[in-house]
Amino acid sequence: MPRIPGHTVEDAPEASRPLLAQMVQFSPTGRLLAMPAQMAHAPAVLAASVSIRRATAGLNYAGTEPDLPSPAAPGPAPAAAPGT
Repeated sequence: MPRIPGHTVEDAPEASRPLLAQMVQFSPTGRLLAMPAQMAHAPAVLAASVSIRRATAGLNYAGTEPDLPSPAAPGPAPAAAPGT
């Protein structure tokens, strides 16, 4: 048996309800998954999870943002100071 109760959007604490509704959007099944349902017991934990999901939603599997250009090649080495 789980130690932390799972919630639905309807019976979650008031502060967790809008966040749970957003987590349904991230679910591959279109339903609320067990982990967010249990995180709803602590609204601050659920808020952190939603923030992480939002921040990483556009990332590809390599962990980079696909629409950003690659870093520029390093420029030439700086010239040595005169007299060195």
